[in-house]
Amino acid sequence: MNRIRICITTLLIMICVNGLFAQNSSVITGKITDQQNQPLQGIDVKIKKTSYGTATNEQGYFTIKNIHEGTYTLEISAINYQTQKKEFTVTHGKTTTLNFSLKDNTYNLEEVTITATGVTKSTQNIPGAVSVIDAKIIKESGAQNIGEIISRAPGVNFLDEDGRGLKPNIGLRGLNPNRDRSALILNDGKFPVGTTLYGDVGAYYFTPLQQIDRVEIIKGGAASVLYGGYSVGGVINLISKKASYNQETKADLTFGSWNGLTAQITSGQDNGKSSYFVNGIRRQGDSFRDNGDFAVNDVSLKYAVKPDDSSKLSVYLNGFSEDSETPGGLTQEQFEDDITQSNNPNDNFYSKRYSTAIDYSKNFNEFNSFNVSVYGNYFERDWFIALQKDTRSGYVRDIHNLGTVADYKLTKDLFGAQNSLIVGTRIHTDRVNSNTLLQETGDFSSRTGTLTAATVSTSFINEFYAYDEFNVTDKIIFSPGLRYTSIKYNNNNLFTATEDETHVDAFVYTAGLVYKLKNHTSIYANISSGFQPPQLSSALAPGTVAAGEDLDSETSVNYEAGIKTNPANWISASATAYYIQFKNKIISEGGVNTNSGESLHRGIEAELELGSWHGLSVFTNATIQKATFANNEELGGNILPYAPQQMYAAGIRSKINLKKGELVTNIFGNYVGKQYNDDENTEAESADGIEGAIPSYKVVNATIGYSRKNWGVNFSIYNLLDEKYFTQRSSFFGGIMPSPTRNARLNISYKF
Repeated sequence: MNRIRICITTLLIMICVNGLFAQNSSVITGKITDQQNQPLQGIDVKIKKTSYGTATNEQGYFTIKNIHEGTYTLEISAINYQTQKKEFTVTHGKTTTLNFSLKDNTYNLEEVTITATGVTKSTQNIPGAVSVIDAKIIKESGAQNIGEIISRAPGVNFLDEDGRGLKPNIGLRGLNPNRDRSALILNDGKFPVGTTLYGDVGAYYFTPLQQIDRVEIIKGGAASVLYGGYSVGGVINLISKKASYNQETKADLTFGSWNGLTAQITSGQDNGKSSYFVNGIRRQGDSFRDNGDFAVNDVSLKYAVKPDDSSKLSVYLNGFSEDSETPGGLTQEQFEDDITQSNNPNDNFYSKRYSTAIDYSKNFNEFNSFNVSVYGNYFERDWFIALQKDTRSGYVRDIHNLGTVADYKLTKDLFGAQNSLIVGTRIHTDRVNSNTLLQETGDFSSRTGTLTAATVSTSFINEFYAYDEFNVTDKIIFSPGLRYTSIKYNNNNLFTATEDETHVDAFVYTAGLVYKLKNHTSIYANISSGFQPPQLSSALAPGTVAAGEDLDSETSVNYEAGIKTNPANWISASATAYYIQFKNKIISEGGVNTNSGESLHRGIEAELELGSWHGLSVFTNATIQKATFANNEELGGNILPYAPQQMYAAGIRSKINLKKGELVTNIFGNYVGKQYNDDENTEAESADGIEGAIPSYKVVNATIGYSRKNWGVNFSIYNLLDEKYFTQRSSFFGGIMPSPTRNARLNISYKF
């Protein structure tokens, strides 16, 4: 009860503070519509060269308050629409009204966040492939987790570990998706989502999809320099939702198959001088399998204040908890007979996560800006797994991390040409307290047991980077960059009273070139290097230390070329070809890890969008790739684990204006080709389900939704064709990890 009172008191204080900051009467307001005069929600409205900005509400209105007298430029930008700019003058005590009608631009890559501080850049200027899944797509899809939506982007492979999307496994460009260990995932371009940054990046937590405004997938080019390690295949950037101009409270309820329930409430306001945004989610269900019950809670709070018109201070708080059963794997016979059964009735996963961040940005003048963020989180993860029927092992971890990231941007012209330079640094430290417990039969209800292992592991990271975007001419942009990373690992084994440490560093570069054929078409090419630091458990594994092996970072050289075009307002397309030489890969032989592996990754990725014609729009993407072992007598030419050679996705959308509302229908799906779960590319299925090829599969989904001013309803069916499939074979969990059968959901939302 005390916690509830504290939360309510805090919220009331923020609302009062917002009211105090709203005393200045200089205001600009307006409405933004499409060419059919329909209001547009979530459109970014910014006053250039200031910290002022907001977004439109569901009726298309925006308001920015507390503006000083002067002449400014208002910029209106949104994915799928052409950016507009308008100059205006503010007079003290007056309200200025500016209305906009935006033209469709189906090329959905107009602007994305590409730097560690959230600076936006037109993707036409980025010498690399970029895909964006925006708020509209997420909302209309009815998706409940990232795995149900991320296949809309080419080059992305998602492994569905438990059918609930609680522990995502995402791979890019043929890299292993297991626990996201080969993909860097960030919140708002800055804050690591994984449990640690470079120490143990296991994805036991993922930002709820309900809190995400859009997903940006940035591949190749500047990714390794701007973001750091684990970005060889690319970066997945989760951009969080933000408050609208007026106070709004919205409730969402989603009811689904297998007693699924997602309840969400959101409240926020941005009055131009300060803002707050509160989001709370409860997600629970029985799962489609026995021993698959789960319950997840996630609460976040963001508060921001603008001390003046050139600076902004933001505070972010988040709390998360999970209590779930993990049903484990199935034998081949069990999968074919009944995928709902489970061999692991005593497996339980418990976790808690508390995180915070403080962010400050300052525009010194029209040429110079600075941003600094301090962040940290505490993660408690207790996983009890009964691999043997008469015993249960508990893997108990407490993980702490703390870091700061800062960068400076200079946009002053150089030699009469546009120039944008970013220099920055990141300092980060992790600490992992890891204990292993053994529970005997009859003691499976507790979270205690006999201690069999205990270690304390730490990592300390220093990183420095610089990236420049220089317009050589009006048509040519050259983008070079450098990044240096230094990592110190330490492992203290409390059982054996031994302590080991090692040091790893990496130096990466990028050089990209963009040539604008026309205003709507650009071609690009880049060469870059990337790195993946060894995980602490690999670098300081007992056998590795005993053998005197000092592991280096896994390294890559990436080559990429492509084209982006939107020749008309009803068509957009992009295509990318890439080639990656991945060296120094860490392999294990007899318990000793060495940097002796190599692989080649090459592929073509393409996206096409058509629309809108009488409310109809179509999208499709295709990935043809081949990721193989190289320079290996035994494995040379074999396909890497979980690297399908073909992936496709397509969908069609219909929007009809009906009785002051919108009726939207979507049908979309994806196809994933055959995969292997082992280096030897074993085809034959073993009886225990652990070995064998993973057959190709296709998943088709359909949604229909109707929304009006204050309410909306959406009905969705996932796996419409009731495909029986799986995406993973696990030796650890004992076999095949099946994916959900056909299931339905009903979402109801209301805005107060």
